[in-house]
Amino acid sequence: MELKASLSEKIPVYLTVGWAICAAICFCAGRVASQSSQTPIVDTKTSSPNSTLTKEEIEKLPTKNRDFSQLALLPPAEDPALLAPKILPDSAPGFITSFRTPPGLNTIVFTTPEKDTIEVYLPNRLSTSGAFTATMKLIPNKIKDGGDQLRDYSLVIEEQHYPLADGLFNVTLPGDETASSTKLLLLDKNGKKVGGVEVPVRPQTTFPFSSASTLPSSGTSGNTIVVYGPYSGMLHPDDYIMIGGKPMPLLAFSERSLVALNTYDRPGLTEMETRIGDRITRKVFRNVTLDLSADKLNLLKGESTIVHIVVGGLEKLKAPATMTVNATGVVTMSGGNSQTIKIDPSHVKSDGTYTTSDSLFANSAGTFGVEVIVTVPEEKP
Repeated sequence: MELKASLSEKIPVYLTVGWAICAAICFCAGRVASQSSQTPIVDTKTSSPNSTLTKEEIEKLPTKNRDFSQLALLPPAEDPALLAPKILPDSAPGFITSFRTPPGLNTIVFTTPEKDTIEVYLPNRLSTSGAFTATMKLIPNKIKDGGDQLRDYSLVIEEQHYPLADGLFNVTLPGDETASSTKLLLLDKNGKKVGGVEVPVRPQTTFPFSSASTLPSSGTSGNTIVVYGPYSGMLHPDDYIMIGGKPMPLLAFSERSLVALNTYDRPGLTEMETRIGDRITRKVFRNVTLDLSADKLNLLKGESTIVHIVVGGLEKLKAPATMTVNATGVVTMSGGNSQTIKIDPSHVKSDGTYTTSDSLFANSAGTFGVEVIVTVPEEKP
């Protein structure tokens, strides 16, 4: 859970996550009124195991309240041969292009002069001759307009045009084995480029190959879930990822991976099931949760507070997990502003939780934050 405050705005409460878990608490040292509200997650009760996101699911996909820029940890298999996108120069005045790289995805963000936002979730494993499925999400600055002001724009990939609309869309690359990248462009109503990125592509042989789906053994509510395997690249209506019997919203699909958003909010051991094509795969899955809170959210110079950390879902842990805690800004944390803590299975309570706390001291007025990342090792049956 992440709490943010500034001297001029209320304090929203929301969850951000890393490969196993990543969360942060941000505060403001000074006098500010505080108010918190829990960001809703996708209602999996109304979801269905197919390749289409409902309007409600689209509205609740990660935005500023689920900041993918916090997702810095990648599984080891993703490191080789993967490069970050490059922002193309000469964007139109007032347009901003940025990207983030959560596990399994390249998230491209276009911001218009009116502060409307288009987020595009692309698989981060694209082959030169591959087909893939991606997701678009429109985030209008003025909700009452319903995003109509964004309808004049379109996306272009390899001369394939896609009018802006929430949901999944399919792309087929031309098959140029000499290519090292493809371009994703945002065009205005006159067909003029107003922003774009260059996305790396690789020959199929450069990606690790698996003859069967490889499911993760653990993950976090609110984080991306990545399943690896040899796939067609185009989602079939019957394809799904389910955790605890509940379907997860699908974000992107390529010839090497299927990426979904983990909206399962119950901590502990359960089962993951996937259907991709005609193959169904099941595996025991550990769903981990993280709760961060503080006794006081707003500190004056010289004041202190206690930060409480509760990690859930660690019952029957077979090997120690690792938690890193980093404090930034105008504070000093007892024990040091950067700490690594080993969570031994013997330290986990009978209800599967591990709890700890630390004190923070405000050195001066200003903003500061605490980031926590918990990594659970790969577990085998």
